[in-house]
Amino acid sequence: MDLLQRNHQLLLKGINCTFLRYLHARIEWEDRLIGIFSSRGVGKTTLLLQHIKLKFEDSREALYVNLDDFWFETHSLTDAVKEFLQAGGHYLFLDEIHFYSGWMEEVSALLDANPALKIVFATTSLYSQTEVRNGLRHEAAFYTMHPMSFREFLSYESILDKDPIPLEDILANHHDLVKEINAEMNIVPIYRNYLEHGCYPFYWQDPDMYYFRLQELVRKEICRDLPSVVSISMSNLERAQKYFMMVAESAPLRPKSIDVTRKTNMLRQQSDSLLRFFHDVRLIYYSADQLGTTPAKQKVFMGDTNLLISFFGDKENRQLMCETYFLSQMRSVANVEFMENGDFLIGGKYIFAVGDPLRGYDRLRFVPDAYAAIYGLPKSVFNRMPAWILGFSY
Repeated sequence: MDLLQRNHQLLLKGINCTFLRYLHARIEWEDRLIGIFSSRGVGKTTLLLQHIKLKFEDSREALYVNLDDFWFETHSLTDAVKEFLQAGGHYLFLDEIHFYSGWMEEVSALLDANPALKIVFATTSLYSQTEVRNGLRHEAAFYTMHPMSFREFLSYESILDKDPIPLEDILANHHDLVKEINAEMNIVPIYRNYLEHGCYPFYWQDPDMYYFRLQELVRKEICRDLPSVVSISMSNLERAQKYFMMVAESAPLRPKSIDVTRKTNMLRQQSDSLLRFFHDVRLIYYSADQLGTTPAKQKVFMGDTNLLISFFGDKENRQLMCETYFLSQMRSVANVEFMENGDFLIGGKYIFAVGDPLRGYDRLRFVPDAYAAIYGLPKSVFNRMPAWILGFSY
């Protein structure tokens, strides 16, 4: 237990609270049981430590514990909680909880046995939140943490500090919003910087190693997080890595089944399961209603533009960059469906054509609830807007 306390104190010393992710203000921190789900690299650990530092400082009321710590090879979570409560603790922050076998049952038992205990846990978005809710058998507040939005990037870089704007308000007022922001700065080069390196906060730790670290993040999602949630053999993990590279190289189209079978020896059912996994941890985006169609007609995009550049290497494909950016921002606030003509349906209501400014968008001009989000467009015209403005939605 002394080791866990020492790790807690060391981690807090290195935490800066100048910039807080959007989710910090949305969480009802006084709820007794809170779950935070996300992919790797978006800042779950920092979020937990920032809250502890802001709320508790050096108080022994709170304890941060990483369940992937070697300490748990010879000790149980129940052991840690017993000592924590005896020392006057009440607020337990459990990170990487999916690496602890039987964690749902043990957390439930701890809450039953200790009425004063409050728990915040962070885990992979591989888990179905319904499955976790049923497994915990306690009222819980669940949140999903997304990669940094363009709005957050501007705030982090101390360029522009603006509150999130609901999508409906952006669509109703995009002319004025774009004009206002353009009056303050030349936003296009800043937007390009975001597309290249603005989605994950760890970029600023070592910019030269950023894309390498992104690739390692993907490897850990596949080789560490996936086996912690489902049973999978080493040979299938190798196939999963190979299949991910095939998906990255073929974006925005799904790899052909014949090529997948030839290169990975996987059946269609196996590749469908892996696509769901890649989607759940935001490595890719696809529309679930496509899985019933033939792979040749299915669209699959990388999860964000930073991943796209890291694995695909092409910054100049404006159409693909813009569509990938659009999906990464919109999937965080609404359901996104792919339409047969290449447009996107957002929240079951708004139609968007997305991409290159050289395409024609007149077909949407008089269509209700239809818009065009365009790469490099300097200002809003009719129902056409610069794609970057949609990055203010969270």
